[in-house]
Amino acid sequence: MTTPTKPTVFISYSHKDEIWKDRLMSQLRVLSKRGFLSLWDDRQISAGEDWYEQIEKAMTAASVAVLLVSADSLTSDFILREEVSQLLRRRDKEGLLIMPVIVRACPWKEVGWLKRMQVRPKDGKPLAAHGGNRRDEALSDIATEVYRQIKKAPVSSPQLKKPERKIYIEESDILGWSCDVSVFKYAQDFYGADELAARRLKGSGEIAPKPGKFVLLPSKSQIAAKNVLFVGVSDLYRFEYKEIREFTIRAMKILSTELPDTQHAAMTMHGVGYGLDERESFLAQIGGLVDSFESQDLPQFLERVTIVERDAKRAERLKELLKENLPAKFVGESSRSKRSVLSKPVKEAGVKSDKPYVFVAMPFGDDMEDVYVFGIQGPTNKAGYLCERVDMSVFTGDILTRIKSRIEAADLVIADVTGGNANVYLEVGYAWGKERPTLLLAKKGEGLKFDVQGQRCIMYKNIKDLATNLEKDLTTARRQSS
Repeated sequence: MTTPTKPTVFISYSHKDEIWKDRLMSQLRVLSKRGFLSLWDDRQISAGEDWYEQIEKAMTAASVAVLLVSADSLTSDFILREEVSQLLRRRDKEGLLIMPVIVRACPWKEVGWLKRMQVRPKDGKPLAAHGGNRRDEALSDIATEVYRQIKKAPVSSPQLKKPERKIYIEESDILGWSCDVSVFKYAQDFYGADELAARRLKGSGEIAPKPGKFVLLPSKSQIAAKNVLFVGVSDLYRFEYKEIREFTIRAMKILSTELPDTQHAAMTMHGVGYGLDERESFLAQIGGLVDSFESQDLPQFLERVTIVERDAKRAERLKELLKENLPAKFVGESSRSKRSVLSKPVKEAGVKSDKPYVFVAMPFGDDMEDVYVFGIQGPTNKAGYLCERVDMSVFTGDILTRIKSRIEAADLVIADVTGGNANVYLEVGYAWGKERPTLLLAKKGEGLKFDVQGQRCIMYKNIKDLATNLEKDLTTARRQSS
């Protein structure tokens, strides 16, 4: 295909509507013959040429895109994924004029990305409903409007203002959260919310996408979302901060082609359930969303992404992190966010891989959760460390390999030996065997299983006391090592 020297009109159509494409082309040729514009449709691709490459070049060069709309074009995977999605991106980024023309009756008003656009004929009556001279008048009007738009300099798109895109945190169950699509990962097995969603959809076929693949299904009212996307990723214990950010970006890119009319997407938080640092995991996830917002490689009408969290206390912590690290324009509760620019921690989460981290060995249970969150995790993050832990009472098998590898690589192992939990002592013994620095914690008055004299140890009265002394210890240690 030669590079056009005049404004080009790109025609997108189903081959079942070729008669309508030819009728419109005959009107546009009146203008083409006079040198006002160039025309392109896929019948211009010569034998032996790379047809996909030629279509991409034509879309890139187009000044105006005319979409011939029918039930066949709206069910064509190629038209929706390859043509419509790319043209919509160009419209948002460059102001490309897109003119949908209804050629045959179809439920186009139910198609999200299309119902918001100004269609032709202006009354929305399909061209096929007109006959004789009235049909020719409608086609002539469309050709004339295309020409008038081309004469404008620069070409502008009056159709839609780019939506404001916001991130929300909501305390709820994602299976009951109403939205256009719920997004889950498939880490070569099912865990947590993705397992529950897959069980609800078990009659919809196999849900086991390999890394780099995906499965998109209508929910058929099995969950509250209209659609469900499973994105294949590496196995769970290789799915860390970098992978969380990449997963989020990839999910948005998939939706941009597969569900381009998505307005509201939902997902859960990743990483915490299998031991990653809560703060870093969350910042990597919202960092991926911001990357997608800024690159525009996402559904064109997307207005909202909701991260749904069942744990009420964690949901509140995530809301605070959102407001502390994102500019107000991206935060659903924007009136409470005072930032104007993206924070450095969000830019680095999942990108900078050499951050020091602490591995925490401690009993799990509701009575110890506040000890971990407020007494250990908070002070550890403030001192500049990532804070990781793994619940050995829940996981078996490969999780032991992960625990050992994380202990071996940790800058410090913190172990709360309160209560004499056997798993905690096992992890402490392994850390000592591997000569990793350790810091023991124990609540005052607890009988310990061995003499801690000579060991680095903090005996604490309460959570506040623990937090104060731990932050002081870790901050001092970092200064001495730097």
